[in-house]
Amino acid sequence: MTSFPSPFPILVSSAFLKPSLSLSLHSFYSFTSLSSFDALFCLSHSASFTFHVFNLFSKTSRTIPYPTHALHFDHLTFVATLYGYVICVSISNSSFLYHSKAPAWSCFHFHGFGPVLNHQQGVLFNGGLYFATLESFLVVVFDLESGGWEGLHARLPGQLTFVRLVSDGEGKLYLVGGVESNVISRNINVWEFDGNWWVEMQSLRDFICRKFVSVCYHNYEHVYCF
Repeated sequence: MTSFPSPFPILVSSAFLKPSLSLSLHSFYSFTSLSSFDALFCLSHSASFTFHVFNLFSKTSRTIPYPTHALHFDHLTFVATLYGYVICVSISNSSFLYHSKAPAWSCFHFHGFGPVLNHQQGVLFNGGLYFATLESFLVVVFDLESGGWEGLHARLPGQLTFVRLVSDGEGKLYLVGGVESNVISRNINVWEFDGNWWVEMQSLRDFICRKFVSVCYHNYEHVYCF
């Protein structure tokens, strides 16, 4: 396993603002909803090249300029941490990281991994963001402190048809995956990562799995786990 940190800081200005409750419908519809986590919502306003993070509990918002104006990102992850929140934007072979506790963007380069699932966010666990790649499946980790990427050493279960990662917010990481038989998911299992191995915890009942497969069949692209 090799990590590839190559950081350089990109400083930007940002400020907490009281959200305007009198925004016109025209202004509201100009935003694109990207992600939410608990009471936090992350929106994008491409006309002004900004992200907007709204906190429904504190009734505050923060305006965050894009790390670069020519931003056409492949993937965005927005997660809450003990000290605020993190925005991670992936573009080609680079990742831009924003910490609310230190309001500035940093850029890190990485190589050697296939694209992550574009519509699936990373999962916060043990100081990093964990992602599942497209087939052939692999779990990769983005270290929030060093900016390094590396592949998770634990081997994934075999014969998987899809992979989704979930964290319970209490220090546990789970993998939800379909197990194939003749190319079709015959079982949907849940594994817990114990630090070294993926340990099977539970399997969905047969009739639930059959209903799931009847809807998805081979199309697992829009399977989400919360």
